[in-house]
Amino acid sequence: MFDSLTRVRLHNLNIIKKIGLIVIVISCVLQAQVNRNQVPWGAGISRGQDLQISLIEFSPGDHITDYFGHIAMVVSDTALDVSRVYNFGLFSFDEGFISRFAMGRLIFKKGALSLGGSIQYYVNSKRTIILHELNLPDKEKEILAKQLNWEVLPENSTYLYHHYNDNCATRLRDMIDKAVHGQFADFTNKPARFTLREHTIRYTQHDPLMEWLLMFLMNNSIDQPVRQWDEMFLPAELCGFAQKFSYQDSLGKAHQLVENSRMLFDSHRSPVPQTADNWPLWTIFCGIIIALIVIFLALYYPKNGKLRQKLFLTFCALNTFVFGFVGSVLFFMALFTDHVVTYYNENLLLANPLTFLIFFLTIFMLFKPTLNGINTIKWLWYILAASTILSLLLKLFPGFNQDNLMILSILLPVNLSFAFAFYKISLNRDILKNK
Repeated sequence: MFDSLTRVRLHNLNIIKKIGLIVIVISCVLQAQVNRNQVPWGAGISRGQDLQISLIEFSPGDHITDYFGHIAMVVSDTALDVSRVYNFGLFSFDEGFISRFAMGRLIFKKGALSLGGSIQYYVNSKRTIILHELNLPDKEKEILAKQLNWEVLPENSTYLYHHYNDNCATRLRDMIDKAVHGQFADFTNKPARFTLREHTIRYTQHDPLMEWLLMFLMNNSIDQPVRQWDEMFLPAELCGFAQKFSYQDSLGKAHQLVENSRMLFDSHRSPVPQTADNWPLWTIFCGIIIALIVIFLALYYPKNGKLRQKLFLTFCALNTFVFGFVGSVLFFMALFTDHVVTYYNENLLLANPLTFLIFFLTIFMLFKPTLNGINTIKWLWYILAASTILSLLLKLFPGFNQDNLMILSILLPVNLSFAFAFYKISLNRDILKNK
């Protein structure tokens, strides 16, 4: 009997050991998974009712990379007191950044960051922070949280950035739409209030030079009618539509997507304008003033000797350097890069490598002026003036609908005035007597 009892005890002890071993193995696997994902929802530990998912919106900042604002998604396990900010807009200025940007192959990273550290960073940057808590079914919260965690794993954490089609906001927009089974896309399948160009103008018009440069570089693809869905490349537009949106659950009951919005920090920045000025007065004045200076210097070019001639040629060199440089950059981007928004750009008729060629010839003329040199530059300006007029005539035909009044208002008077100026100068055969 003693032996029988002993055997039973030993058998039970073995079972306990096996159960203990299984528990240890499972614990190790779960711990390894938690360590890999560093969050309980990544390991399937979090319960849907304990998860809170929010959009966190950051207002535009001071640098060109911050002009359009930023957005991320926050996942919090309220029971375990764990939070992460899933940021899809990370990049670094490493040694390859400039070349990748120039070629239109900018790689962005996705990462999971601490909530406190993220908030402090944007507070230090003096950018308003608004938290929008999302009201999603528990099951969808679990799925979305796991998806976000999967996105930031090293093997999934990079993507090819596109300002309008694939950025920090559009990726979160798509995830929200998936969580509500396509109802968000249906809700925003309406005509947008602005084109992509007009939205870009709204966010950059506080910086006129950068605004003009961006408008110069981009073609008519951003002038086409878009849907509200497409407007959500902007963080503020995504949050705005999310606040207006209600979805239906499996029982047909309506639920407001954003159940609460609260400001975590107010930077007291001026709000983004709600209108887009496609033809600002400063560009008109700038074009007229440049043209008047050109004509004035040309009319008096032969009357005051070397000084007047050098002033005119210097002014010509200055203009052709600026417009020739940006025109050559556009020429390169349109032909040799993946920047699709630069392809078939009508602004190449207004400024291009030919403008830059005039710059080099003008520099040569400053040191060794010749009548042949003047005539060569004159004919190059004639070509630019003709292509400028051609760009206007082409607008009478379908397909040539690029909104470039902002560009034309400067380059039209510049190109025509220089063509006229060199025509007047070339008529005087004595222009080189004071060389």
